[in-house]
Amino acid sequence: MYSMRAQLPVQLSRARQCTYGSVAALAVWSKNANWIGYVAISNDETSKRLGRRDITISWRGTVTRLEWIADLMDFLHPISSNKIPCPDPNVKVEYGFLDLYTDKDENCRYCKFSAREQILTEVKRLVEKYPNEKMSITVTGHSLGSALAILSAHDIVTNLESIII
Repeated sequence: MYSMRAQLPVQLSRARQCTYGSVAALAVWSKNANWIGYVAISNDETSKRLGRRDITISWRGTVTRLEWIADLMDFLHPISSNKIPCPDPNVKVEYGFLDLYTDKDENCRYCKFSAREQILTEVKRLVEKYPNEKMSITVTGHSLGSALAILSAHDIVTNLESIII
């Protein structure tokens, strides 16, 4: 039997549930939670070939109705108003993207932490796990995911200065 897992040059990390959106199909999930992104890290063989350990953050595109609504919320909002550090207070982001990245719901099993908090926590954990290795981060996304990729790349660079993105 062919195993795709045997061919993967990365290991999926623990924080795979960067979240926010709407899933009505599964009662155990909150109406506000879904799986929108993944964090993976290169395995030893791939890291040796690359000459560094690479963390990959991948965001998917728009799927749910709430995400489509967020895509349409195109009025600009200061990025620093959501506690994302930025040296220029005039930098603004479309509100829907910023909300999906920073919103959380204390009453939701999967939404107690925002996608932002989950990404930053997991990247910091992985950087600490491999303290003596050269590190890089690859951030990618499609559609809505590309907006979240840009936000998370900025956020990581601002919070973790020693990382190459």
